[in-house]
Amino acid sequence: MAILESTLNISIAAALSGMRKHWKVSGEETQVFADSNKRPDIVIRRLGRPPVLIENEFMPARGVEKEARERLGLKMNFEGKVKAVVALRSPAHLKKSASGDKLAALVRSEKEYQYALLTDDEKSKRFPKNGWLTGTIADLADFAYNASVTADAVRDAVTLLRTAVDSASKDMDGAAAFRTDIQKKLGELLRQEYGDGDQTRRMVMLILINAFVFHYHLEGYEGIRTIAEIEDECPNGVITSDALLEEWGNILKVNYWPIFHIARQILQIVPPSVSRVFLPQLRRTAASLITDGVTTSHDLSGSVFQQLIADRTFLATFYTRPPSATLLSNLAIPDERPFDGGTWAQNAQDYTIADFACGTGTLLSSAYRRVSELLEHEGGDMKKAHTAMIEKAVIGCDVMPAAVHLTASILSGMHPEIKFRNTRLYTLPYGKGADNDYATGSLELLRGQSVFSILDTGAVQQAGTGEKSVQTQQIGWRSSDLVIMNPPFTSDTVHEGVNTKVPNPVWAGFGMSKDAQKKIAARAKSLRQGTCAHGNAGIASDFIALADKMVKMDGTTAFVLPLSALAGESWKKVRTLWADNYRDICVATIAEQNIDNCSFSADTGMAETLFIGKKTNNGNGNGNGREHRAVPRRGNFVVLHKRPDNEIEAGEYARAIRRTMCGKLRKLEDGPVGGTKITAGTSTIGEILNAPLPKVAEDAWGISRIRDMSLAQVAHGLTQGRLSMPGRKGSHALTVCELRKFAQRGFISRDINGVTNGKPRGPFDIATLPGSSQVPTYPCLWNHDAKKETRLIVAPDCEGIIRSEMEDRADEVWQTASRVHLNAFFQFNSQALAVAFTERPSLGGVPWPNIILKTDAHEMAYSLWGNSTLALLLYWWQASKQQSGRGIISPSRFPGMMFADMNKLSAKQLATAKKKFDAIKARTFLPIHLAHEDKSRALLDKIVLVDVLGLPKSVLDGIALVREKLAREPSVRGGKD
Repeated sequence: MAILESTLNISIAAALSGMRKHWKVSGEETQVFADSNKRPDIVIRRLGRPPVLIENEFMPARGVEKEARERLGLKMNFEGKVKAVVALRSPAHLKKSASGDKLAALVRSEKEYQYALLTDDEKSKRFPKNGWLTGTIADLADFAYNASVTADAVRDAVTLLRTAVDSASKDMDGAAAFRTDIQKKLGELLRQEYGDGDQTRRMVMLILINAFVFHYHLEGYEGIRTIAEIEDECPNGVITSDALLEEWGNILKVNYWPIFHIARQILQIVPPSVSRVFLPQLRRTAASLITDGVTTSHDLSGSVFQQLIADRTFLATFYTRPPSATLLSNLAIPDERPFDGGTWAQNAQDYTIADFACGTGTLLSSAYRRVSELLEHEGGDMKKAHTAMIEKAVIGCDVMPAAVHLTASILSGMHPEIKFRNTRLYTLPYGKGADNDYATGSLELLRGQSVFSILDTGAVQQAGTGEKSVQTQQIGWRSSDLVIMNPPFTSDTVHEGVNTKVPNPVWAGFGMSKDAQKKIAARAKSLRQGTCAHGNAGIASDFIALADKMVKMDGTTAFVLPLSALAGESWKKVRTLWADNYRDICVATIAEQNIDNCSFSADTGMAETLFIGKKTNNGNGNGNGREHRAVPRRGNFVVLHKRPDNEIEAGEYARAIRRTMCGKLRKLEDGPVGGTKITAGTSTIGEILNAPLPKVAEDAWGISRIRDMSLAQVAHGLTQGRLSMPGRKGSHALTVCELRKFAQRGFISRDINGVTNGKPRGPFDIATLPGSSQVPTYPCLWNHDAKKETRLIVAPDCEGIIRSEMEDRADEVWQTASRVHLNAFFQFNSQALAVAFTERPSLGGVPWPNIILKTDAHEMAYSLWGNSTLALLLYWWQASKQQSGRGIISPSRFPGMMFADMNKLSAKQLATAKKKFDAIKARTFLPIHLAHEDKSRALLDKIVLVDVLGLPKSVLDGIALVREKLAREPSVRGGKD
């Protein structure tokens, strides 16, 4: 006998109830809507969050989505309007199940529920956009849990918070009694030593709103009075700082030091006559945030706080977008139990999570939520585990006290009524100390456990009932199960285009003097000795070295990093460390045309990558970059078509990635068939390729920001001497090798015209050519000018002027001048040439270093090959694609780049190349993003592949397809229509 749909709804509601301890799930509840007799199938409620409805039908469930959509906007009794409804399709075979315990067991074990989220958001009204997600009752529980706060609600809350902070800051500044000495004291309290008054005031307002929000959560616990009660006792019912100081002092006697101590310090500095102009507005803002139900689930304060840190220009402490944090933590903390013989429900507090550049705690709070999710799947109660998690399991360090305060607030706010004694959140010393030594914050931990003298006296720990100096041996090496970080990206050295008034940008924060910057940089350099870190890579590489020291064997490191980590020369020791010492490697990037959408952080304006790997004991990983591995490690390379817009998308992206990786994956070596699709519903959200890590450590990890994985497989085949093309059977032999096998690289620019410590390093000054009437003695191709770089032959734009008493050195450098130059900064969407040829030997500048070949014929053959479609594909494959529409390859990596082997060309082939060069040299080429429209490029491909290399004409159709695929790649187009 078939069961009724209502019976199934009640059974599903009961199963969902067991997936979270502190929510209420009801099936077939009546009198839910204020103005409708309709009855929702399932209602999910949780204190402090908007409710979520589930509408369910047995498959094929043709009307369930329409019914779910009709629920949106209905007014609920006492709970506002319906903003989110999950449409659920239950397998038809459940209809034939018996009722009672048997039905309950089948409901819990079923793996083929299909569901989608419908919201009243402006942008994402349905997720997935097409089709249905498929999962278990636990997956449905997670989906519904995250659906309770819509993307629009979060956006509106951030706008509300930012607007209130700005308005209150202006009111404070305009108060008659507000004085410079008050501003100075607030700056000192919040470590705003650079004197940005507007920023300091905004941070003050944010911290006070945060305290108001927390107070609202605590009302009714331990005798804590409500804010309404406090207001009623104030003159005219307007809340005052004196009343708050008294009540927040009472709260501190109970607990909650990280939240209310700093807020009280602010109110003690600001006179009541000033605070009364902004406190009412802050209170109203906090009340609105509580009413909207977003404060317990999203790092709103952290998001706004990061917008206020002016020093991000130097510190580069960019805020991790909450969806990115969810994606990273859900990939790093998989479903399986982390302990031999243990469970999440019993042992979650033993799973140690650390972030040594925690900022406002976005990653830590996201990881905490992931552990909560897994614990409650097993029937555990995170509220009961909360104290142990805060006191033992979560470690966070930062150099900014206000950031650590917000981290403590966010973590405490997961269960605000639960008290704790201590945290493992530390404000670490940074800059000049009392003993005139300089400290680098968390990087001091690189020294090991035996020499903690500076940290012992300098670190401040947040506790439930106060602050205290601590012995930081508590942060021991090899102690963390997970190290999860979005470290600062800034370089330790100055590059061209960087403000040269700042000697060491990464250490320029907090008003550091030039002398202090140099000393702290020297300190950092000494700490990174013997590690994978490199100053040119930025201190993100230092934090990778630190994570490697701090994570347990079989523990996991998870990072948000600049995309250059996968290809940059200065990152090669990092890649060596990963390849030698980590397994289960997963690398994720985003292939969107808009570079801003290719980052996992906010406001970086460059492409980024996620890295997740599990630590193994397999060598020291500090090789010189040229070592070959007998058995290469492998990794799973994920390329998303778009980044997740919100946390519910991020959670489903992570689940889809994990599910796909559990199946059979296509490999880089499979030939040009593409990767394994990652789907959400019927929409493809990305692809995965399983690939060997390069045998040579300095080589790039090329699978990044690639929308069409078949191009990666074509490129890989070329590096193995095989030309295979999409949609074409068979392959052709094509001998390729490293550039060093047939050519040399000339001097880099700083050895030509550089200056070191005020003294000439190179023998030339570089001057712009005045015009065509003057013939330079030492011509140079020094700059990029895309409009003049459209033909194979490019005219020099500068000349070298020999510096005084450096004639011999000038002659030595000039001997490396050549007619061939390789593009080091290739702007694919505006430039046409990877290789430029000059009529006379010329020196090359930063964009165009010299390549020195054996003969004129070799130079012409190389110039033809270097601008052909296959050479462009190899360049793109080997380049860092961090910037919009640009590929970057450091000249130091040129010798290892793969090209067709010029040594294998016969005299006849070289003669043909020379003849064909003369025939095509006057033709104009289009930028690479227009290669599919470029008749000159098509002709060049025929010359190289058919006329010179002797391949059959049949390859040209396949090359045309490769040319079009490459031109369509987001990293090539860079936003071009």
